Amino acid sequence: MSKALRTTIIHLNELGEKHIGFMKIHPRLDEIVIRQ
Repeated sequence: MSKALRTTIIHLNELGEKHIGFMKIHPRLDEIVIRQ
């Protein structure tokens, strides 16, 4: 695996963790997004 690809995967994992944490704080916002 190339270094750039590994860095990208790590970055996406960090973004995913932030997104999950945000949706725990704002569960209704997630429902609004799904309905639209």
